[in-house]
Amino acid sequence: MIKYYHRSIESLLKKALGDFPVVVITGARQTGKSTMLRNILPGFRYIPLDDPIQRQIIKEDPRSVLSNQDKPLIIDEIQYAPEILSYIKIAVDASRERKGHFVLTGSQHFNMMAGITESLAGRAAILTLPAFSVTEYQKDNLQDPETCFGTILTGFYPEPLIHGIDISLFYGSYLLTYLERDVHQISEISNINLFQTFITLLAARSGSVININEIAKECGVAFNTAKKWLAILQASGIVYLLKPWFRNIPKRVIKSPKLYLTDTGLMSYILKYQNSDILQTGPLSGSFYETFLLNEFLKFKYNYNAGFDIYFYRDSNGNETDIILESGGRFFLFEIKATQTIRLEHTRNLSRQLSLFPGSTGYILGFYEEEFKLNDNLIVTNWTNMFRILRDNINPDLNSAIL
Repeated sequence: MIKYYHRSIESLLKKALGDFPVVVITGARQTGKSTMLRNILPGFRYIPLDDPIQRQIIKEDPRSVLSNQDKPLIIDEIQYAPEILSYIKIAVDASRERKGHFVLTGSQHFNMMAGITESLAGRAAILTLPAFSVTEYQKDNLQDPETCFGTILTGFYPEPLIHGIDISLFYGSYLLTYLERDVHQISEISNINLFQTFITLLAARSGSVININEIAKECGVAFNTAKKWLAILQASGIVYLLKPWFRNIPKRVIKSPKLYLTDTGLMSYILKYQNSDILQTGPLSGSFYETFLLNEFLKFKYNYNAGFDIYFYRDSNGNETDIILESGGRFFLFEIKATQTIRLEHTRNLSRQLSLFPGSTGYILGFYEEEFKLNDNLIVTNWTNMFRILRDNINPDLNSAIL
């Protein structure tokens, strides 16, 4: 029997089930949505809509399927039958006091959310299940660069990370399935080869401010096409766009977002890295490390519904802060360095940026063996301490997950 690894989001999910008639779980394909639900909600009926027979049954007679009051219901991959959302609304409104009766999942946020916001507004809590965080499984010595980059190469989808599936086979199949099923469901793309080239160009720029004009020219497509393709990748959870912070800053600041792939294993596969030593010492090691840590911040936010917003800062003079968290009027600034030795030049930039955010605290996250303070509001620490920093300073709250 395959061991089940409990997910951090389970507590948030159970609270949502006690408060709302419908809980919607989104996330990229293969992050473990179905596995989690079937393990922690064994008393629920389960209808997978990627099964064509089950899909046909519920499409032909949704009232009969939904009117069964005996057991609550999981409907997996709701994007394959968005037309039944109006029937779910009717069932919910008939018994508004009944909580946690419907759990819906979907891998394509774009199409699914349009129907949910129209049909289930005020009736549903919306959660996002990301790929595994390093806090959700046991792995020793992640504070060391060699072990950390080995995990970065593997990535954080359950199959390669937990179950040991060959990474080349998994990510090759993942991309093929994504291109043939998910992308075509969201939008017709006439030239899949060009779209794959576009994904590769984005992967090589993970952690960088995005310039759509430049990428469109290099890919050989129109600006509007590149913009549309980026929206598809964002909607399906393959890329994440990090917003810049530019409020109340009396300087010329960059207002374009930074782009990140949402999984470093997929990024490694796309860029044809097969060895963690080459990855660690190669020219993109810093980009991989920053992509990894940005995603860990996002996973903490999703899994605990943590009350912070996340940004970056860059101005026209080249001053930059990799990650800024804003929580209740407080700011936490993070500089990410894939090094074991702290140098003076690593601290100068963050020291300058702290003056733009009065009362803020800055952290330099690297592979340092010890934590120490450079001054009252600037701390150098190993990246693994980021979770303690978040737990100590951020108060999780359910409200922001509610539609």
